[in-house]
Order: sequence, then structure tokens, then C-alpha cells
Amino acid sequence: MKRKMQKSVAVLVCLIMFFSVLPSVRRIKADELRYQYVSDATCSISITSGTATVVSKVKGRSGTTSISVIVYLESYYDGEWHSYNYWTYSGVNQNNSDTTTVGAGIYRVWMSVSAISGGNTETFNVDGNMTWYLGN
Repeated sequence: MKRKMQKSVAVLVCLIMFFSVLPSVRRIKADELRYQYVSDATCSISITSGTATVVSKVKGRSGTTSISVIVYLESYYDGEWHSYNYWTYSGVNQNNSDTTTVGAGIYRVWMSVSAISGGNTETFNVDGNMTWYLGN
């Protein structure tokens, strides 16, 4: 009985120590682990009255010297995704927005990002959202 009580006390002490350390652990966003030279990269599309608004945001980490972005808008028909429009941007911290006219259909947006820091290059793609537009 005494041995069982000692084990219970040891487990309780371990749990108390674990949970007392837990609040000091910093929460890390997924993008912090995903990209080496970019701290945030997102893109999205919204469509209102036949006008598609494509928004992209990219933020470089400290030491990043250049970021190039190509944002692609694609439409879906005949069972495949087809290029509809694209935009190119450059700059370490970007907040981009462009518009284009679209007809009824299914659209998606994604972007290719290339970041340079200290002579090293990191390239990756970011998927945005997909949306339907039924027309006016």
C-alpha cells in the first residue's frame, strides 16, 4: 500500500512540474516552421458582380533581401484547371490586390514565391481558396 502511494505521489509531482513549465512554451504558427525566409504568405480570391479581386500578402523575415511572387488565377472547365490571369510582384513585404472581370464558373488562386536571403534562394507554392461565381 505504501509503495502504491509513493508511485501516485511521484506521478502527481511529474504532472505538476510538466504543467508548470507548459505556459512558458511559446506557441509557434505553422508558417514559422514552414518557410525559412518568409514569415507569412497568403492569397485569396473573392468575386462580386463579375469582378474577381485577388489579394496576396507576403512578409519576409529579417535578413530577407528580395521576394518575387507570381499570383495565378485559374478557371475550371472541361474537367481541368486552366490559366485565366496572373500578376507578378516583387518586394520584401507585400500587400497586393488586383482585379479582373470573370464570367460564371469555378475559380481558384495560388501563388509561387521565391525569396532570397544571404545569397540563398527558397521557392515554394501557396494554395489560396476556390470559389464559384454563378453570374449576374
